[in-house]
Amino acid sequence: MRQTWPDVAKGVGIVLVVLAHVLTQSRWQLAPAIYFAISLFYMPFFFVISGYLYTVSDRKGLLSKRVHGLLIPYVTFLSLVITGMLLVDLLRGDIPAPWQIRELMTNAILGGRYLTGELGIFWFVTCLFATQIIYNEVAKRTAGPTDPAMLTFVAAAVVLAYIIQAYWPDVRSPLALTNVPLAIGAFWFGHALRESSFTA
Repeated sequence: MRQTWPDVAKGVGIVLVVLAHVLTQSRWQLAPAIYFAISLFYMPFFFVISGYLYTVSDRKGLLSKRVHGLLIPYVTFLSLVITGMLLVDLLRGDIPAPWQIRELMTNAILGGRYLTGELGIFWFVTCLFATQIIYNEVAKRTAGPTDPAMLTFVAAAVVLAYIIQAYWPDVRSPLALTNVPLAIGAFWFGHALRESSFTA
């Protein structure tokens, strides 16, 4: 029987994402503190859920599935939001300068932390895509999340994430690739939870 709790959990996560973005526009005194607390939770949470739902796949099949399930919707919705932003500006009488449009398009192509404001949340999609593809390559060559080789890989990823945060906290990488090492740790945790629940 299909488990319903992952769907409920994802729903709760989406509500938290919406709440967090509402709080960024709020003047409420406690809004920054609540936003900070929520942001510490909801993004790792999504990677853990994704890891829990993950199964080892062949490279071609997973790549095709994730391109259609993540990247195509990513490009589609990003384009729609950008178009909407430009239309709102035009309706307000604010005509963007050519350099502003070029900058917007360049940032949209680079993705990751180059996306700000209404587009900021889109970094998650490309990060999840890269995380799943990279993790799957290691998972195919190991015996599970507790395999020594997998543990070594995850530990190295977490150490790399710490180094990036310690020495380059404000780096803006294309497609949010510098977020992948930490995401791998959360993704692995979800995968390990799934495997332990099936073997318990």
